[in-house]
Amino acid sequence: MIKDKKDRIVYALFFASMALVLTLAVWAGSFRLRTPANSGEKPTAFSEGWTLTAGGKEIGSVSLPFDMEMPPGEILEFKNTLPSLPVEGTALCFHSSFASVRVSVDGKLLYEYDSASKRPFGKATPSRWNLVKIPNRYNGKNVAIMIQSPYARYSGEMSGVWIGDTLELTGYLVGKYLPQILVCGAFLMMGIGLIAGSVILRKVLNDVCTLRCLGIFVALSSLWMMSEVDFPDILWDISFLTSISRYMLVMVSPIPYLMYLLHRYPRRYSPCFRALAVIFSLNFFILTCLQILDVADFAETIWATHFWLVVLFFCMAVILFKRWRLEQSNGFDFILECVGVLLLAVCVLMEIYLYNVKEYMQNGNYLRLGLFVYIGCLFTSLLLDVLKKQEEAEKTGQELQESRLRLMVSQIKPHFIYNTLSSIRTLIKLDPDQAYDLVYDFSKYLRANIDSIGEEGVIPFAKELEHVKSYCRIEQIRFGKKLTVLYEIEEDQFFVPPLTIQPLVENAIKHGIRGKSGDGTVKIHSYQRGQAYVVEVLDDGAGFVTDAERPAGSAGLENIRIRLREIADSTLEINSIPGKGTKAVVTVPVKEAEKDAPDGRDAARGRDVSGGKDVSGGKDRLGGENA
Repeated sequence: MIKDKKDRIVYALFFASMALVLTLAVWAGSFRLRTPANSGEKPTAFSEGWTLTAGGKEIGSVSLPFDMEMPPGEILEFKNTLPSLPVEGTALCFHSSFASVRVSVDGKLLYEYDSASKRPFGKATPSRWNLVKIPNRYNGKNVAIMIQSPYARYSGEMSGVWIGDTLELTGYLVGKYLPQILVCGAFLMMGIGLIAGSVILRKVLNDVCTLRCLGIFVALSSLWMMSEVDFPDILWDISFLTSISRYMLVMVSPIPYLMYLLHRYPRRYSPCFRALAVIFSLNFFILTCLQILDVADFAETIWATHFWLVVLFFCMAVILFKRWRLEQSNGFDFILECVGVLLLAVCVLMEIYLYNVKEYMQNGNYLRLGLFVYIGCLFTSLLLDVLKKQEEAEKTGQELQESRLRLMVSQIKPHFIYNTLSSIRTLIKLDPDQAYDLVYDFSKYLRANIDSIGEEGVIPFAKELEHVKSYCRIEQIRFGKKLTVLYEIEEDQFFVPPLTIQPLVENAIKHGIRGKSGDGTVKIHSYQRGQAYVVEVLDDGAGFVTDAERPAGSAGLENIRIRLREIADSTLEINSIPGKGTKAVVTVPVKEAEKDAPDGRDAARGRDVSGGKDVSGGKDRLGGENA
């Protein structure tokens, strides 16, 4: 088992690299997977000598492939004379696009393809490669191919016709489409690998949602490309399922891609990505309802999806330009992503063009190329981004450790130690019991400061509060009646980084109360406000000008801010009025783990008001000057 976090990241990136290399190998090797029939030798074309009859009227002689505007539902009948059939097993092969097909010889029906009785909804029979076996006895007979489509854009269309041995024709089609299927399968495995990696490495990676959304996008896109391949029905007829899936996948695939962008790009662009995700979701829902209710088929409404795809890539171009112009994003990872997005946009637009010009034998090729390059660019960019974030995390961790050390050292001041020890020495003679309590509080104070060095995360607020009380009891011995400390603890079931509240109380006493003539009060108040816990440290001391350059204690406050932000996603606000006092507010967001925290410290809640014995008068009567 790999225990080290860095090692697991390295292994994950290694396996992802291997998946990318495997995809490249399959892509390159696909050109060697062609059958001899597909190595440049096409089946015999049977494209000349056809006569066309449309709507009962003879149009005249035409060559195949044929395409002209016809009313929807118009029956086209193409007639020709069969050539000499040398062997048994000869077949005619042609492609039909959303049309029912009937093939007859001398008036005898040999083949029929119509899904009207089998499909649950929809107006048209799905596209298909038709293989029509012609018995040898029909040499020289008249063959008729009748095509009928309910869609205007397909009703006047007829592909080329080939004639030859059934197995050779099947081998030609399989050899042409099998490499594309294998490449799509490799992309599908890569997408599944990315999804699995996001699950396995959820405790290692900081942002698994980005990886998961990318994996879902790659998997759905590969299924889309696979459905675009009009693979011949060899074992079973899946034309209807393939046809429906083709349109549903092209409508759904942009949604995980937008979710990926939502996680990867800066938050200022999130509204745009969310709006587009909602648009594509509504587009999918509305068009699916229209298809199921037989109001309008996917083939009739696909223009809406194509339009939103164009809008999507236009928005991407604007956002990338903004990032380059306004944010000065010109790193290598950003350039790679720009290249990938640009190429993918061009390839998707080419696919839309091929769909509209009915180049069914080329559909998916450009998308495979664009997606392959885009995934390569994204993977490299993501790898660089992970390494960059890893370095930033290590740097932040080092800064936090240094901040803890600086804060701990700043808390254990020689003057404070000397004064406390001097106070203990004097109290041993004047009040041994109070000296006993002071030694205990002083030891707890020192231990809390030293223990904070090894604290990597957060501690219960109740523990930090004990540290505060130990410090305040020490100061109350020294300041006497000049210092009053009030505790109003409504909530203590949450967590804060160590040494974040106690330094605020120390600043209040040292810079607020000591700098004030007369008595002073420090109040520690904790409560819950909405989805956040709030800790307030208030004093009625000297105060200071908050916007002045480097006020007293500013370095320590900045250290506290850094640790609150990086460790607990919390904030610190300081408000002060000269001569009136200072208010420090720490806001800690509610975490799910804290909602379920054990309620073992409820007895600590409530109001604790304590004062101090007057044992000082300007200087410490117990020895030493006020530090």
